[in-house]
Amino acid sequence: MSDRSFKLPEAVAGVLAALVLIVPMVLAFALVPERNVVGALGAEGLETQFRDHGYDLDRIADGRATVPRLFASQFPTDLPELDPAARRKLLFAKIMLPLILNENERINANRARAGRLIGRAHRARAEVRWLRRLAAD
Repeated sequence: MSDRSFKLPEAVAGVLAALVLIVPMVLAFALVPERNVVGALGAEGLETQFRDHGYDLDRIADGRATVPRLFASQFPTDLPELDPAARRKLLFAKIMLPLILNENERINANRARAGRLIGRAHRARAEVRWLRRLAAD
């Protein structure tokens, strides 16, 4: 009896594997264009990137500016060596603030959606599953 199993040529399999890796990244950047990721630059490089994007906590506190959606790809490893301490704390706040605001927006969106769904007499199965997942988190 001959082997009748279906085998993809290696070239096609390679292309499919590459697409599985590339397509999600392309979609992520296309669907979330406002999300700016700032690379691992070290503390001073990150300060420069923030300054170049007009990220100024004093202007934000005064209501003259909004928090730019800049996300550090990782914490600078040299942050503990940054002096003086006030400068280190300021950079820490600039790194954390967009993350905190992003999470608050996600929570508020989930809360609003849950409120709409709970207020309805009938919900689709997908909506019930979403509510259960939200409750489990």
